[in-house]
Amino acid sequence: EVNASLAGLTLTVAEGQTPSLTVAVSDRDVASADPDPVTITLQTINNVAPEAGGILTGPITPITEDQRPDAVNLTLRPAVLSDADGTPPTAIRILGVTGGTLSDAAGNAITLGAGATPLALTEGALGLRFTPGADVTSGASLRYVVVDADLPSLNSAATTVAIPITPVNDAPLVLPATAAAAHHVEGGVATVIAPNLTITDVDSAQMAQAVVTISNPEAGDLLALGTSTTLAVAYDAETSSLSISGIASRAAYQALLRQVTFATEGDTPVAGGRALTIELTDVDAVSVQAGQTVSVARSVTVEAVNDPLVIGATTTTPVVAVEGAAAVTLAPTLSVTDPDATGVVSARVTIASGFKAGSDVLALSG
Repeated sequence: EVNASLAGLTLTVAEGQTPSLTVAVSDRDVASADPDPVTITLQTINNVAPEAGGILTGPITPITEDQRPDAVNLTLRPAVLSDADGTPPTAIRILGVTGGTLSDAAGNAITLGAGATPLALTEGALGLRFTPGADVTSGASLRYVVVDADLPSLNSAATTVAIPITPVNDAPLVLPATAAAAHHVEGGVATVIAPNLTITDVDSAQMAQAVVTISNPEAGDLLALGTSTTLAVAYDAETSSLSISGIASRAAYQALLRQVTFATEGDTPVAGGRALTIELTDVDAVSVQAGQTVSVARSVTVEAVNDPLVIGATTTTPVVAVEGAAAVTLAPTLSVTDPDATGVVSARVTIASGFKAGSDVLALSG
């Protein structure tokens, strides 16, 4: 009972006091002496939170958009490290972060929150790595508190620190990144190479140029734009490139690129695959940097067809054959050509009408 009573004792200390206690125990037995009193000196612990760290000493160097740091890129140096009734603080806690993620100087993850492990300051500063979220250009910040040096569970009021980010021009995105090969038949209509192409860009509403190139052109291959536009359009046969130039919206360039066609000229195209690239450059809307360019691949499979023979130089003037006279030549000026073959396998000449058996004979002279 005595031990239980002692365990339940509480003490409230007036501010600025350092009291001591004397504990005397008696069993009220007159036949034995009571033990000597015991004096207990108490050490008072402050219960006033340290001052808030406030704004930082010195500016924060802006962090580049989408940067993936491999070293410290954010230094926290609280302007105030003071405790009215205790030791000056030497650590902070980070309550939360917006617009990205934080790690320590070595790249290790850190815990966040009012009860997280304190982060020790070195000469009043803490080096961190801040990784901005994808395409974040503003609104990044963190909240931190100063930790009481004598009572580590005690935090100061929170301070919010803005993290400046320098935006960069992101390249446009062309989707799908890959696509099945288009199919072009010799002699057929021109083939659209990217009918389902889409363009997005997180920070540029306008495009500046598109270039479509045949990487492995063959003789007769040709690119063209199957629609009209006020933009400049040019085809360079030496490089097998079709260029579209001029400032226009993403939607305008998307519509034009969906109308780029591939065809082959002549009767003897090289069958097989053609590799193409589509390069798209945006207008930089965030800085003075050059526009960013994205490149995606497309392909076309060319199918050659067997062209028919061409019989030329014939005449419609009737050939006169006299009974009993020498045989006459039916087509002395006739010519036979084949656009995609060098020889003829067979030929047949037939008397279509008026044939008289036993008297009409076709023969090859010479």
